[in-house]
Amino acid sequence: MKINGKEVKLIVNIIVGNEDPVIFRKCLQSIAYFVDEIIVGYNGNTPEIEALLKEFKCNYFKTEWTGKFAEKRKEVWDKSPDGSIILWLDSDDVFIGGDMLQQICSEVFAHKETAGIALEYYYARAHEKDNPAEDIIYTDQWRERIVWKDSWQWIEYDLHESLERIKPGECYTISDMKVDHLCPPEKFLASQQRNYKIIARVYELEKTSNALRPKTVWDYARALEGIGEKEKALIAYKTFLKMDINEREKFVTCGVMSEIHLRMGRFEDAKYAAIDQITCAPAQPDGYLNMGFALFKEKSYKPACVFLEMSFNYKPSKEVPINPTRYDVIPMKLLAICYMMSGKMEKAIKCAEFVLTKTPEDTRMKDVISHAGKTIKQISMIDFILDLKLLIENNRAKVKHLIKALPDWAFDHPTIKKWKETHKW
Repeated sequence: MKINGKEVKLIVNIIVGNEDPVIFRKCLQSIAYFVDEIIVGYNGNTPEIEALLKEFKCNYFKTEWTGKFAEKRKEVWDKSPDGSIILWLDSDDVFIGGDMLQQICSEVFAHKETAGIALEYYYARAHEKDNPAEDIIYTDQWRERIVWKDSWQWIEYDLHESLERIKPGECYTISDMKVDHLCPPEKFLASQQRNYKIIARVYELEKTSNALRPKTVWDYARALEGIGEKEKALIAYKTFLKMDINEREKFVTCGVMSEIHLRMGRFEDAKYAAIDQITCAPAQPDGYLNMGFALFKEKSYKPACVFLEMSFNYKPSKEVPINPTRYDVIPMKLLAICYMMSGKMEKAIKCAEFVLTKTPEDTRMKDVISHAGKTIKQISMIDFILDLKLLIENNRAKVKHLIKALPDWAFDHPTIKKWKETHKW
């Protein structure tokens, strides 16, 4: 691949142990034909995995498993040549959109070598601690996956690792490429329990020696959340907020807490956390969005509209990976419903039409357009009768019949309010 006239290698970094060979084959198949080299740190002893490494011509080396993913990933990173573009995956990840990988990398890195490309990562998380195996939620997050090696460094932590810029730069979100985590629920739960045990041990050691670091508390809170211990996770996040952390970290933490409260049905707590998030960063949309989400969940549709509308006044930071749909499709979808439930049918239709340009198969938005359209026709008929002032008993009965046929949420419409007030209904 040529960037600004010079040849640049596109390299995939993977670590693999005794992975399911079927899953690992899917991983390699999804990326092998679109990159220049696959560098693999192999810490297993499975003949099928070794056969796959040879079949796909991977540049692999043997390494001993120490229980630390960060350490193993850094080994692979260090084996990759400087001046190359690195895409990192896990052995149970499938890359989607490989056919456009080289073109996108050429376009992004031709302008800014310090940039990062964040991809949507579809993964699982335990939801409830009582019976987590039967209550897994599948969700997504955005993570920086593709970077120019010379502009970044791989930092090891006790539990996970972090890609950090050597120089400032923007994060580009590419929605046409995705990473799908092929992790069955039982394996996912085992990995979450393993992560929790690792970080809980570090947390207790640091706590006993009065040397608790913010990073450890954050990882501990995330690990608790991963095994479904949401109450304990919230306590850990509160501890993190009291530590020596920056405004950005406070902002992110308040957002996470708001989302947890929301999943637990604690709408008041979710709103308080959203207010704290707005206080931390009033020029960021996330706090307004979280407040709008909480109000929507408790069916306070009119105030939800206000906060969701306010979120469009601000742009999200480009310094960290984001989920683009969080800032347009998701709030527009909720606004469509909130407007409809507040009697603002025309606005509801406009929002629903926007969502359908992004997600054409969204049946709920199609329903919004259908229901709001019918209601507008019914209200137009009532308007017509009122305008002609044909208030003889027959028409009066007709209007009453039309109004009774309207859904409850249409009663906030000005025409209906006027009719009810005039005729004391």
